[in-house]
Amino acid sequence: MELLRETGFTPLTTAALGTAWRTGAPLPMRPVLITFDDGYEGVHRHALPVLASLGFRATVFLSTGWLRGRHDEGGALDTMLDWDQVRELAAAGTEIGGHSHTHPQLDQLDNARLGFEISYCREIIAAELGTAPDSFAYPYGYSDRRVRQAVGAAGFSQSLAVGNALARRRQGPYALKRVTVRRDTGMAEFARLVDGRAIGRTFARDRALTKGYAVVRRTRAAARAVTGR
Repeated sequence: MELLRETGFTPLTTAALGTAWRTGAPLPMRPVLITFDDGYEGVHRHALPVLASLGFRATVFLSTGWLRGRHDEGGALDTMLDWDQVRELAAAGTEIGGHSHTHPQLDQLDNARLGFEISYCREIIAAELGTAPDSFAYPYGYSDRRVRQAVGAAGFSQSLAVGNALARRRQGPYALKRVTVRRDTGMAEFARLVDGRAIGRTFARDRALTKGYAVVRRTRAAARAVTGR
């Protein structure tokens, strides 16, 4: 985060980026999105103090059925945020977005379950925070045209995939790409990534695997549609 500050980046929320691209409003110099998926408790414990100290904005995308509290359906991989912590994040200027209810592969669901996962997530966040979320991120980064249409129909204005590329306006509001920052991403590599340098080379293997798995997922979805399972 200090590198972003020192190199002149201006973090903004996903909603702010979407609004600027829809309306033509100017963006700040060197805009950057800082996003966290799922809703792990470490976002509140570790990230919030750093972001607050620098005055940085960020977006946290919540899988509402994983968070601790009355909507918890289990299945989380680690300690998750509770709703009081989510409210503290929101009060500090963090955008709260949707990430489905139980974090499934959305492109593998039938239409009824797909609609439920997206809409119920949005309803819970609206009920807990008093404001409906404007942005969505696809679990695992997986989406197709049907999923993107469902996200728009549920009331979200923009959504993020992964893609390991820089977000561009031409991608459309429901297929914006992001770059993965891993546990082992070093500072030199991080500096190259946020500058848009060497992204293709860094994630070449990931992209190949993603394309291959996309074919597998489409085949599985088609088979389920035929068998009715």
